[in-house]
Amino acid sequence: GPAGPGAPPQVYRTAVGERATVTLADGSRLLLNTASEVKVDYSPARRGLQLVSGEAWFDVAKDSARPFVVSAGRHTVTAVGTSFDVRRETAGLRVAVVEGRVVVDALGRGRLSEVRAGERIDVSGETAVLRPSGPVAGDWREGRIEFAAATLSEAAAEMNRYRRTPIVVTDPAIARMRVSGVFYAGENSGFLDALPLTHPVIVEVGEDAVRIRPAASDK
Repeated sequence: GPAGPGAPPQVYRTAVGERATVTLADGSRLLLNTASEVKVDYSPARRGLQLVSGEAWFDVAKDSARPFVVSAGRHTVTAVGTSFDVRRETAGLRVAVVEGRVVVDALGRGRLSEVRAGERIDVSGETAVLRPSGPVAGDWREGRIEFAAATLSEAAAEMNRYRRTPIVVTDPAIARMRVSGVFYAGENSGFLDALPLTHPVIVEVGEDAVRIRPAASDK
């Protein structure tokens, strides 16, 4: 049955390349992305969750008496009824809202930022920037990643979250090239096959990494 008061929090985890869906006690849904961990600690007054690592999507059942609060490091995101995504980054976090709105208290200072549907907030170090949803979008819940003129280094970093063998881009000219399109997340995403067809690059698959190099210009 439902956990009683003082019960230990429930922990949900995914490995690299895995996704998982959990329906919570109040009917809210939690979707974990690749290499992620969430602790769920509901009480009568508050629906508390902690994003320990990675990224999760929250589809929140409406219950105005019990705020739905996601903490990630020193940051908290509070929703009443909405659907939104929280991703932990090395220096902070990113929150994107699809439906409704959330309130973000970055660094726990009580300086609240409201984020509405179609917007995201990027918190890095001591700064928080509100902007429209960015060059990396798509629906990872369906296993899709969409790039809208993302740089190749942004695209590779995004793809690497789902891969055991990283994509490495060392050449700065290549790193700045722009990539657009919709790809599947994972090792066989089609991303590496498409790249040499649309960009002057060579994809070298090695044991420890996949390296992207400039194609020789002497035709």
